Amino acid sequence: MAIRYGKAQIKTMIEAIDQDHASVEDAALAALEAAEIVLEDRAKFIVAGQLVRSQEKGPLAPSDPDSIKVALGYYSTEGDALRAATSLWHNSSTGDTFATWVLPMFYGTPAEMHAKQKAKYAEAASKAKEKAKEKVKASIIKRREEAEERAKGGKGSCETCKHLSFDHNTSSNGNGQCAIKDCNCPEWKERLK
Repeated sequence: MAIRYGKAQIKTMIEAIDQDHASVEDAALAALEAAEIVLEDRAKFIVAGQLVRSQEKGPLAPSDPDSIKVALGYYSTEGDALRAATSLWHNSSTGDTFATWVLPMFYGTPAEMHAKQKAKYAEAASKAKEKAKEKVKASIIKRREEAEERAKGGKGSCETCKHLSFDHNTSSNGNGQCAIKDCNCPEWKERLK
């Protein structure tokens, strides 16, 4: 195992042991409880592996009894766990090959894990909903700015009379005279710049 303990973990253990306990059993129980706290604090990852190819049998199915499964132990950092997984992956002296996984540790019950996942999914859904709202808002702002530009005679308005497309009576080919009273525009020509 590659768990690294620091001063804070040592202090936790000292505080648990360095007390007046009623019996040796109470002292041992306090030490074990402190060790559990320290382990949960420091054991962040575990490396698991499964033999997928052996020198004597070749490729192994996951259900094969010879396809051994192993957990290497706890690691404080993902980097330490990755190095251990890499060294397990292939051994040149035996010719064995393992599939390896670096797994983050979760300390709790299955119900607590499901609650954590549910909260994660709810947060992702909330972010997606907020992102969709922002996208609609940006689209509305963009369309409003484009409409304002057209209303000022800019891009999207008629090149000849500066009126908008819906002010023109369209014929079958999409062009038509301007419907604004006293406008002599003969046909719709969209201003592109």
